Amino acid sequence: MNMPKRSLAYLVLLCVSFMRAEDPADHPSAFTFLPGRTIFPEIPASYEEPRVGLTKDINSAHMKLDIGSAMDFVQISLRADSTQNLRFGADLFAYALVTSYEGLRLQVDALDGYFGGHVVYRMQLPQSALLLRLRVLHLSSHLLDGHFDLSNGVWRDGRFPNPLSRDYGEITAGYLWQRNSSEVFLYAGFSQATLIRPPTMKRLNTMCGVAAHTGDWVGSFAGSPVHFYAADHFRVWGLETLSGTNMLEVGVKFGEWNGAGIRIFISHHSGLEVYTQYFDMKSDDWGLGFGLEP
Repeated sequence: MNMPKRSLAYLVLLCVSFMRAEDPADHPSAFTFLPGRTIFPEIPASYEEPRVGLTKDINSAHMKLDIGSAMDFVQISLRADSTQNLRFGADLFAYALVTSYEGLRLQVDALDGYFGGHVVYRMQLPQSALLLRLRVLHLSSHLLDGHFDLSNGVWRDGRFPNPLSRDYGEITAGYLWQRNSSEVFLYAGFSQATLIRPPTMKRLNTMCGVAAHTGDWVGSFAGSPVHFYAADHFRVWGLETLSGTNMLEVGVKFGEWNGAGIRIFISHHSGLEVYTQYFDMKSDDWGLGFGLEP
């Protein structure tokens, strides 16, 4: 049995263990098509999550461009009061390294693209929630024309396009604490690749983190709520040997936390490079950015 199938089996077993032992006839399952926004909390500091926005490196002309989305297609309510739900959906997203904007044209150097699907189980409690997410994703990494020196006909820095890809299953468990308009989300998980190129990249990755936000400190802005938030995401992965990478993001969101809005933030990255084409390099940088959440 390959890793995605084993991951799905583990998810089903854990979901069953979470459910209370009650008569299914008293709480029949309900099927909902297009149930609304995703029920797994946002992980703002992780770059392996769908988002739309732009982050400018403070110390250089580099920018990180994010384009993507996640959507839940189907919900199965495991209880009549909808406190236990199972959702199925898809994830499609990409992020690109923009090195400059010469001639009013973005010079896109590298791009990482992800696509796949997810299954999420959520148990809602009075002031908290337990969550479990399985994702099966394909990662494809590329060097683009912004890395090619047209005047000399060579790839910059002697670095050539490398056929990098990763097919993997990922399991993330989390606890969401809720109080009024504030939340704290603690999570941890791991992923295991079934196919990886080059083979020297580690198949097993682990990660953990925390994200918190509050809307109580200020009232509203132009009639919309304001949320201050902070998130830290730590990932262990690497080439031949494992290495830790930490991402920190602090900012403010204008709009409902689980609805449409605009985020403005400052971020810090330390560890292996974000872009998989440069996975053998390390960086330490600060950025200013914004995110759009329709």
